[in-house]
Amino acid sequence: MPTLAAATARIRFRYAEPAGFGRITQVGLIRNSAGPTGNAPLRILDSFALVYSLDGTAAYHDANGVRASLHPGDALLVFPELAHMYGPPPGGRWSEFYLVFDGPVFDLWRAQGLLDVTRPVFHCGPVDRWLPRLESVPDTPRRPGASIREVCRLQDVLAAMLDAATVGQGPTGDAAFLSRACALLESDL
Repeated sequence: MPTLAAATARIRFRYAEPAGFGRITQVGLIRNSAGPTGNAPLRILDSFALVYSLDGTAAYHDANGVRASLHPGDALLVFPELAHMYGPPPGGRWSEFYLVFDGPVFDLWRAQGLLDVTRPVFHCGPVDRWLPRLESVPDTPRRPGASIREVCRLQDVLAAMLDAATVGQGPTGDAAFLSRACALLESDL
């Protein structure tokens, strides 16, 4: 029987700068994860997270009753204060890239329905196109004043991902989403 490679995790940074209009607090890459063990309880974050599936499969479920499968190229939005769990099936392995973020600008996205708690999983493939874009969001090395640039880049990538995920949902879905996203980005925050 082949042995499974050990999981590797690389956290680029954890950052505690005040949120201002928004901030990214963690960025990381986890390869070959076995996920939670045993009968792990649902967990709750106090921030948003964008989790991008790189390889393997995983399952997601939350306290609202949403259940979804995650495959390479799928993105998962984790919402603050929503109990949830995700990870590979027993005996399986999964890899992910993630960004943890918060702040009033993302609360506005949520209030406007751009981040929808009832649809936390959407597909944005291929991985080799989206992973470099996600990895380019944080400044490395971290510089003073990086937060606002990073948040703007995250909004740009997130809008592009959500737009790409709506392709195939009909002509009005794309236009309506893009129009709403542009109006919000142009509004006085």
